[in-house]
Amino acid sequence: MTGRGPILFVAAVAVACAQCGLEQARQADSLLERHDLAGAEAIAVNCDSKAPFKVILGEIAFRRGKVEEAERQFRDVTSQDPRDPRAWFRLGQVSEYTFNRKTAQDCFRRAHELAPSAAPLVLHWAMTLDGADAAAALETYLGMAKNQDPRFTERARALLEIQRLLADRKPFGLVSNYARSQIRLEPVLRDRELHAYRVPVSINGGEAARLLLDTGAGGIIINANLAARLHIKRLASTIVGGLGDQGNAPGWVGLADRVRVGTVEFRDAVVTVSEGPILAGEQGLMGTDIFEPFLVTLDLPNAVMRLEPFPGAVDGRPSDRGFQSDPEMERIYRMGHMLMVPTSVSGSE
Repeated sequence: MTGRGPILFVAAVAVACAQCGLEQARQADSLLERHDLAGAEAIAVNCDSKAPFKVILGEIAFRRGKVEEAERQFRDVTSQDPRDPRAWFRLGQVSEYTFNRKTAQDCFRRAHELAPSAAPLVLHWAMTLDGADAAAALETYLGMAKNQDPRFTERARALLEIQRLLADRKPFGLVSNYARSQIRLEPVLRDRELHAYRVPVSINGGEAARLLLDTGAGGIIINANLAARLHIKRLASTIVGGLGDQGNAPGWVGLADRVRVGTVEFRDAVVTVSEGPILAGEQGLMGTDIFEPFLVTLDLPNAVMRLEPFPGAVDGRPSDRGFQSDPEMERIYRMGHMLMVPTSVSGSE
């Protein structure tokens, strides 16, 4: 739920210039919603001194993969017009993409304070909170989200049930020592070709499930039969998507008391259960995002995953990680549970 989101509001524009008023901002926004970047840019570049148009130029830059340029545009707006909620919201999103979570939280808070009746802003603000504060924000969102995407509202209801059940505890609380660990991966061969890797995962102390390791999956997703055997507590219904060619499937969100992967153990682990099949009959998937407290290295040639504590991090949750330049590494970005890798095809942006 950290993607672009259904934000269509336009900050109020002082119509000081006949060619750069509210109607032009709405036209540019409409073109942007239809993915007509050139059309939106043609309007925005003529009015780029106005805050709403700089936000639009920032969004265009982001969609073209120019994340740093987008961040500069959004920061310019927050300096030029500190009361523009859309600029703070977009700056918060970019901060999430660049692993600066404390900055993202501050930006989402500012956006929410400036536009408290904008449901998507309430949801993003709620996602940065814990305990009773998160529950109160989620209740507020659900009270105003009559016309929001049902995927978001169902997920918000599930998160609310989790917050109510856990009270002040956080999901995926680390139980084992915050220390270096190495986990063996099991190659999956199909037609004698390497297809994927599985990871042995113990849930609620039961049989070791073998879940596909998937950097594009969020959390833990298992099939209904496995969930029944492992006594997963059902909390709320949800929609499960992204599991191959089957399309969306009905499912539910539950909670496991304990999850253990190698020597790493978590309590209060959120588990998504699919009522439909999971990728050629697999038991489930596990995203690498559950290891967020650690620096994760996937050594696929040697079939191991290494987990290392972040330097100077006591609880495994540093606030702003930022980017450390390394000539042997390429910068990546994170959108929710997905990783984005800057890629050029035939010189394209």
